[in-house]
Amino acid sequence: MDTLVFVEVRSTASGELIRPALSIDAKKQRRLWRLAQYLIKKHQLPCCPARFDVLLLLTSATSPELDPKLPPNSAFQKVTDPQGHRVWLIHYPDAWRSEE
Repeated sequence: MDTLVFVEVRSTASGELIRPALSIDAKKQRRLWRLAQYLIKKHQLPCCPARFDVLLLLTSATSPELDPKLPPNSAFQKVTDPQGHRVWLIHYPDAWRSEE
C-alpha cells in the first residue's frame, strides 16, 4: 500500500546531535497534522496512510557524536558539497504518529 510522507526538516550548526522528533513539540505536531489533512483534502489525494518523517541537517567542522539510541530504521549519511562543506543527514522515518 502506498504511503503519503510529509517531511519536517530541521537544521543545526552547533555540532550537537539532538533528537529532532523531540524538538517538535505536541502543539507543532498537531499543527502539522492539520496542515497535512488540509492538503490531502484540497488536492483530493487518495485515501492512504500518511506519516511524518524528520530530516536533521547537521553542519559542523567535526563529526557528530551519534546517539546510540537512534531508531533502527534511521539513516545517517555524510555529504560534502562542491565547496567542501560537510553536512550530516539524519533521517528519522515515521518520527511521530497522529493522536487522532
